Amino acid sequence: GKEYHQGILYNLRIGSEKKGLMIVASEKAEQQFTPDQIMETEELISNATAVLEESRVVKQAQKTLKQLDRIFELGKELTLESDINELLNKIATAIRRTLGWNIVILDQINPYSNQIENVCYYGITQASYEKIKNNKSNGFFINLINKSFRISHSYFYDNQLSKENITPEDQLQFQLSIGREWSDDDWLIIPIRSKGRQLGYFAVNDPVDRVRPTEDKVRSLEYFANQAAVVLENAKLYLDLKNSEEKYRLLAETMTMGLVTCDFKGNIIY
Repeated sequence: GKEYHQGILYNLRIGSEKKGLMIVASEKAEQQFTPDQIMETEELISNATAVLEESRVVKQAQKTLKQLDRIFELGKELTLESDINELLNKIATAIRRTLGWNIVILDQINPYSNQIENVCYYGITQASYEKIKNNKSNGFFINLINKSFRISHSYFYDNQLSKENITPEDQLQFQLSIGREWSDDDWLIIPIRSKGRQLGYFAVNDPVDRVRPTEDKVRSLEYFANQAAVVLENAKLYLDLKNSEEKYRLLAETMTMGLVTCDFKGNIIY
């Protein structure tokens, strides 16, 4: 119910994120704020910022440790588990539970036919997945990537800003939107690559915190994409080796003449 004639507004920021504000106001129209008063208020703001920064650093460290623990666990499972689909499902599940994404889609690229094949999807029904997949003329992932903004090594599809030819102004506007509320029509695409080859894609939606991710959060997703790349690369190597052995065995068993293989010391191997 009071009337204030003048005041000073202080933004409380941590990095580029605005966490709050503080207003110092005076009822007296003729009263001016002295430099000492302004400095005293700024010191309060500085102390409040330091407390929030420390709290955020601790929370982020705890979250990062949890993510690293899960990555190490998956790394061990890669050497113990032989079922490729089982491993890829575990990675997708870890993204949901550890990083907090309600919707996760994982597709792989068949190394022989070059066709995109679904491995698993979580958080949506089969009908919803089919609708998403069939809604794009040249493939869900390719269609979105061609209109998306780069963030780390991934792609963010902004349902309002994304288009075929993105200008520097569009990129700047997108950068300013990071940290704002997530929209259900947004998508984050994380490529799965190994040795310059495209092996598949993750697509995530509906983050638990409902906030557009920063580059650090995207990198956390890329850690799991690297694990998926190891799985897919090992699967191809195993299949190639198996095919090679089968061809060699068929050749040896169907030859019309005798065959002996030896090592360099003359020992018969086969």
